[in-house]
Amino acid sequence: MINAIRGLNNRDQDAAEVGIIESTQQITCYTFSKDLPFVKLYDIPGRGIFTHKTDIYYAEKGLCAFDVLLIFIQNTLCAEDVKLAREAKKYGQTVCFIRSQCDIDVMNMVQYDEIAEVNQEEVSKYLAKIQDFFKKEISAKALDVSDIPIFFVSAPVMYKLFTVKPLPYVFQEAELLSYIQKTSIESRSVC
Repeated sequence: MINAIRGLNNRDQDAAEVGIIESTQQITCYTFSKDLPFVKLYDIPGRGIFTHKTDIYYAEKGLCAFDVLLIFIQNTLCAEDVKLAREAKKYGQTVCFIRSQCDIDVMNMVQYDEIAEVNQEEVSKYLAKIQDFFKKEISAKALDVSDIPIFFVSAPVMYKLFTVKPLPYVFQEAELLSYIQKTSIESRSVC
């Protein structure tokens, strides 16, 4: 996702290393865009895996130093995600949740004959359903983080936003990019 947010293909020269296993071993800084050179994205080794203890992750990685914290979540919001968000809020840090791989969800819906094809109408229905699920889940289990925005995205769709190719459907990639730009500018008081 860090490559897609930057408009890079995973094979591009300046792309972050990616893989099906944990690729990030140390905190790595990347430039967000040429238009906003002051905005930096940091790829941080995954929390919750054996080499990174969840209970000290926020402090150990110095996450309070970042202007905006983007928390990537899996299929559902887990206790680790909420704990990290609470830590960020404690420091007055701007934070959002990002649920990626939404394209895989809708492709699976086609594969299992839940929908005939992936198009914007079906994606919009999917988004309404998943947003409702997360809203109910957070309201029931973590009301104190219910004000944190959640963006539902796809890395391949995000990457294609930077190309001239027309997209048959989008999730919330443009909204996420706008959020990153807006919150980064606000936190640095840059015009």
